[in-house]
Amino acid sequence: MDKSTYQRNRSARHRSGGFTLIELVVTLAVAAILLGIAVPSFQGMMEKNRVAAQSNELLGGLQTARSEAISKNATHRFCSSTSGWIVRTPASATAIREGTLQGSTTVTGYCADFRADGLPYSCTCSSTTVGTALITAGQITITAGAQTRNIRIRTGSIHVE
Repeated sequence: MDKSTYQRNRSARHRSGGFTLIELVVTLAVAAILLGIAVPSFQGMMEKNRVAAQSNELLGGLQTARSEAISKNATHRFCSSTSGWIVRTPASATAIREGTLQGSTTVTGYCADFRADGLPYSCTCSSTTVGTALITAGQITITAGAQTRNIRIRTGSIHVE
């Protein structure tokens, strides 16, 4: 092997050994910029998912109160508060189903009595008296950070907006 071929092969071996310091710094800078863009949107997505999960949990509680009232032919009460919610009968403090809020999620207070006909009536959670006024436009608002969802309670339906 002549000297020029040897130097060319030796030079090629040294170049393929790894990254230079400049390449490493540029890669880290690009990664930092991408993380700076991705983290805020990831937090927003997490808040949105937290509100969706809590909305579905509350909706499940409302549906439980309604179905228990229909199946047991007795009034069942759904009460929400800032710390969670509970399904029970108006005369009893025993919970049929209850849930708690996660993290920084807040819920506006709300109470509904579901009678055997499955329709929602207004009530007071601290009272043992069964509600008498039919709810035609009730709402529960769930908030986590900048994300908000509303559960609308109407005479014939309960749905999330």
